[in-house]
Amino acid sequence: MLLYGITALYMAGAFAFKEFHPFSQFPMYNQLPNWSYVFYFTDKNDSLIPCKKLNFTGGSLGHLYYNIAADQKIKYGNGMESEKELKIIGAKMLEEAMKQKPDSNKIDTIKLMRKHFFYIGNKINTEDKLMFSKKYE
Repeated sequence: MLLYGITALYMAGAFAFKEFHPFSQFPMYNQLPNWSYVFYFTDKNDSLIPCKKLNFTGGSLGHLYYNIAADQKIKYGNGMESEKELKIIGAKMLEEAMKQKPDSNKIDTIKLMRKHFFYIGNKINTEDKLMFSKKYE
């Protein structure tokens, strides 16, 4: 009986809070695909810029990507997005990240990158793509 009570509470909470496992709209939470994306920033020399320096988090970038893609009605996943679609999403992601008043005084160029992990056969593969780049004066 206790197990049924806990299950009922879990289900009620999931519906009440919407973004809750296993009912989230984000692929990493509502399914187990054989691919995943990681987003990160680099400078003009391709050196990593920590999200913390931009007052952002890596997790927020992932959520932002899926929200913008859905808002733009762009299908996403497993590397299916075109260069043009990535640029649209990337521009909006960078614009949103810069609203956080980043500590980017010494950064003259910011590149938003996407690392695509995918599983083929018995091997995990990766592919990096530039989504959007912006030069700051």
